Parts: sequence; C-alpha cells; structure tokens
Amino acid sequence: MYPSKHRIFVETVRCGSITATAHKLKYSQPGISHILQKLEKELGVQLLTRSKNGIALTTIGREFYLLFNDLLLTEDKISALKEDITHSIYGTVRICGFFSVLTQLIPSVIENVAKRYPFLKLELYEGLANEQLEKLDNDEVDIGITAPPVPKGYTFIPISDVPIGVVMHKRHPLARQQYIDKDELLNYHLLYQTDENAIELKIVFGDSYPELPFDYSSQSDYTLLRLVQKDLGIAVVSQLYARSLAPELTFRPLSGAYHTTNGIIFPKNKQLSQATRCFITVLCQMYQEKKYEKTSSVYILK
Repeated sequence: MYPSKHRIFVETVRCGSITATAHKLKYSQPGISHILQKLEKELGVQLLTRSKNGIALTTIGREFYLLFNDLLLTEDKISALKEDITHSIYGTVRICGFFSVLTQLIPSVIENVAKRYPFLKLELYEGLANEQLEKLDNDEVDIGITAPPVPKGYTFIPISDVPIGVVMHKRHPLARQQYIDKDELLNYHLLYQTDENAIELKIVFGDSYPELPFDYSSQSDYTLLRLVQKDLGIAVVSQLYARSLAPELTFRPLSGAYHTTNGIIFPKNKQLSQATRCFITVLCQMYQEKKYEKTSSVYILK
C-alpha cells in the first residue's frame, strides 16, 4: 500500500530532506516533490522551504505538521485495532474438570487465555470422571479434563503425569514417614470415592481394589478432603491436592512409580470450535510434557 500524502509530508519533515524521504519510502525524488507540491496547492499554503541544506517548515507548515502527525497516530491506532479484531477469537469454551485441576491448574491457564484471546469466554464445571462423560455426551461441555481409563469413542490428549500419594492429618502416624508403602495403607482407615471415580486407588491396587477395607466414601473431592481434615481417615489422591491443603493436612508420596495422567477428553465425532482449540493451545503450551506433544499437534493453533 502506498503511503498517503499526509504521511509523506510528515516523513519528509522527520527525514529533513526529500532525498532521505525518497530513500526511506522507496519513492523517486521527483515523485516525493510532486506529492508535496500537490498538497501545498490543495491547502493553498506553503508548507516547506527548500534549499541546498534540505527542507524547513514554514510557520503555517509547522501547524499542519502537528495536525497531520496526530492524524497519522490516530490512523495507526485504528489500523491496529482493526487488525486485532480481524484476528480475534470469539466464542465460549465449556470445560469440566476435576476439583484439583480446576483449582490448581486452570486459573493460570485462564490468566494466559485472557491476555491472548480477550474476547474468549470460559465456563467452568466441576465434575468427576463419570460426570464429565455424561456432560460430554449431553453436549453440556466442550471438553473434559480427566484421567484414564478412556472409554471407546473418545479422544484423549495426555497433558502430564502426576504422582500419586496419600493425604492425611499431620498427627497421623504415617505423616512421620517420607514415603509410604501401599501395603501400609491397609492398616488404617481408608477413605475413597465412589467406584467409577476411584482412579488413583485402581492404579495403585489394581484388581485387588474392591477388597480393600473402607469406612467412608464420597463422590466429592472436596468432601473427601474435609473428612481427612477431621482425621476420619486417609485418602489416596494425586499430588495436585498437595498444592493447597489445609494447614493441618499433609501429603506423602507412595513408594514406587505410581502416577495418573491428566489430559483433555472429548468425543471423537465432535468438531472442535476455534475457541476450544485456542484454550487447548494455551493449556498444552503451559503444562504438556514433551513426550505427549505429538498427541496435541493436530488440535493446537500454530
């Protein structure tokens, strides 16, 4: 796009000569001179005086220079705003996730999304694994943030591996240990989530999980932690819980390489909106481990 006559005039003043202006704007010197003369004729005033040493503003030329400079600044701001709007992403992303994910990971993601995509709206819903699947099936949310096992008919993008451990009251006997063997858990009151959501317990105990002694159960992560806070038992959870425990609680990792894998889930037949892909892009860039990057490459924005 060719620069406007007002911009050529302002640049000539800044450069101090027609030769320098022509070089900067990649114009011919006669071309610059012709445009300036045409502008002066249009305004009916002399804007510049010309000499061997270059150009100088006349008194009225200085007034027009200030006006044109302000005009160009406004034009530049308008162009920048139009560019932002053209490339802005609008829409709403509905996300369902574990209590630990929504409270520990997602706030930082939202902060970054707000900076990069200011017109994007996010709706957050707390839900356990089975609740996420139900909401996805009913098209109540766009994506879930869960952990395996992943049912057939769903796409799962792994984000990161999270160690599994035990949360307990600080006065609990196991709190004195740095690491806990899973068999030691059988000597104490275990709290657990309902069967379809007991992901961490199933990873640690496998097929023997149904035979474990339990005193209390809860479908809610929050309720589970409140029971532990009352010293009514201990709970096997992911390390994400350790980031914001009540002062009287503590987390101890299990001996062995036990971990769960948090990731994004959505139906395979679902066409992700550009807004949803924006959210996935930010989440993956912030938290996805390198070994999992290939799984998300087709869904993130370049």
